[in-house]
Amino acid sequence: GFIHKIGDLESEINRMSMEMDSIRERDQNLEVEHEALLQKYSDLLQSYSNLQSQFEKAQKEFDKLQENNHELKIREEALVEEKAHLSDQIQVLQSKQTGLVKEKEDLEELVEHLRGELSEINQHIKSQNGIFADKDAQITEFEQSIASLRQSESELAAKIARYQEDLIAG
Repeated sequence: GFIHKIGDLESEINRMSMEMDSIRERDQNLEVEHEALLQKYSDLLQSYSNLQSQFEKAQKEFDKLQENNHELKIREEALVEEKAHLSDQIQVLQSKQTGLVKEKEDLEELVEHLRGELSEINQHIKSQNGIFADKDAQITEFEQSIASLRQSESELAAKIARYQEDLIAG
């Protein structure tokens, strides 16, 4: 009986040993799963942090858009006022335009009168142009004479310089 009990105990020990191995294996699997879950949790925290950051940016953009919208409403009101002011100015300018049309017609009559006077002045100038043409021809002759004298003077100065060189060298 004693050996039989030892055999039973050895069987029991082997069974328990296998159970312990199985428990250790499950424990290792649980640790691996635990690490994977911790990693997922860390990833989720990072995603949450990123989403929180994106939300804050979106909130700031939304606030800016609301501010811009408010500014646009103020500008719109100012434009409506400016449009009313411009409409008033258009009416004033239309009244001025009517006055300017009358003034233009008066000026056109004056221009016609002045053209007649200008025509008479042109006739007088044409008669004076003959005298000016004669004087202009005389001036041209004088200028040609002066140019010729300057040329002669330059040639004479060159001859004198050569003569002086010859005397010095000579």
